[in-house]
Amino acid sequence: QTGCWLFMGAHHPGANLPPVHYSSPKLRQEHMEGAEELGNSFLNIATALRNSWRREAVNLSQTLSELEVQHNRVLVEKGQAEDLLAAYEAMYGPLAHTIEGGPAAPRQLPLEAMGVNGHHGS
Repeated sequence: QTGCWLFMGAHHPGANLPPVHYSSPKLRQEHMEGAEELGNSFLNIATALRNSWRREAVNLSQTLSELEVQHNRVLVEKGQAEDLLAAYEAMYGPLAHTIEGGPAAPRQLPLEAMGVNGHHGS
């Protein structure tokens, strides 16, 4: 026995059981209401923390799912752009060359290759 006033509480965010706490015999003997108040306060704090931790986990999970959908969409668009580029290069040759490590001047594609029929207006 230490003869001190002692209160300890513990809880794990992923636990399904309520928090645990300990009040020393001296604390309970000399101020039972205070020991009960400490226990209730710790329970309220642990519950609030656990709920916020779970909310954050749900929010992060939703964000991850949204980002995965967006990532997959970008991969599909990238594949479509690469296919289009390959088709243009098959018809007209490579569209970009490098000369001594620098970019070449952009080539002008025929208007028909870009889907333009040469008419202005509607």
